[in-house]
Amino acid sequence: APTLAEMWATAPSSTKGCSIANSTLLATTSFGLYLAEQWDEVGRESGIASRLTKVLCGGEPGMNHKGLVTFDRKTKKDPYYFYQAAWRTDIPVVHINGRRYTNRAYKVADVRVYSNTDSTTLTLNGTAVGTMTADQCKIAGTDTGGKAYTVPNVCEFKNVQLTSGSNVLVASGSRSGKSATDSVSWTLGSDNAANVYI
Repeated sequence: APTLAEMWATAPSSTKGCSIANSTLLATTSFGLYLAEQWDEVGRESGIASRLTKVLCGGEPGMNHKGLVTFDRKTKKDPYYFYQAAWRTDIPVVHINGRRYTNRAYKVADVRVYSNTDSTTLTLNGTAVGTMTADQCKIAGTDTGGKAYTVPNVCEFKNVQLTSGSNVLVASGSRSGKSATDSVSWTLGSDNAANVYI
């Protein structure tokens, strides 16, 4: 099997800028080792290096749209705050997901808040939606192999009823005497408030 350097050598030159960072990712993960092992089987003719580079580096030449922040490092994406809530113990973290999806299509929304606080309260237009304790801020599921899992630090407020027009959601909580607040403003058009489109 070729080395990772040989794999990246077949990638388009326009994506070489991100290959340096991602070659470390590939070399240190089971995914990367799997790709290296399967290289001969898949074959160079399949163009896997080009496609893999596009997946890891984004769809535009030289532009990486993946990751925890935007390519220009101006916007922290939702997963950034998930890791903050999971790993930071020195500060309280409260983050409402979906802040960039401002024009909502449906009048009912499940609102997820990443939080490491003792309890998290959500309000909509100044009216309390609910409060969840840290023990309640977990989502559970089953993976494709049938194994159950639990993801902590995710408060899911189900079936939040949005109203036509502006909907201001505010999440707040505290940890070790320090408080944190986050807010988003979502808009529900009058047509979407009255109808459901599939």
